[in-house]
Amino acid sequence: MGIALAGGTDIAKYAGDVVVMNLRGVELLLRESRIATRKVKENLAWAFGYNSVLVPVAAGLLYPAVYLSPQYAALAMSMSSVIVSLWSTVPL
Repeated sequence: MGIALAGGTDIAKYAGDVVVMNLRGVELLLRESRIATRKVKENLAWAFGYNSVLVPVAAGLLYPAVYLSPQYAALAMSMSSVIVSLWSTVPL
């Protein structure tokens, strides 16, 4: 990743992935990237946990004890995406 200062040359600003106004901007950029990385890891954990529980239920592995009609199984599986999307918008 390239970081360019706003007061630098135009070619450096064009080549940089991120342009910051001063060096404090780099600190803010690193902090925000850590927050984003943590949120991605949380989303993966929630999605893995949710899907590891509900995929067998939706597939009918627990049929005599637990049965979901196809409509509810599809709804349960689509809720995984909804939960991850909503979890992404929650501020830390």
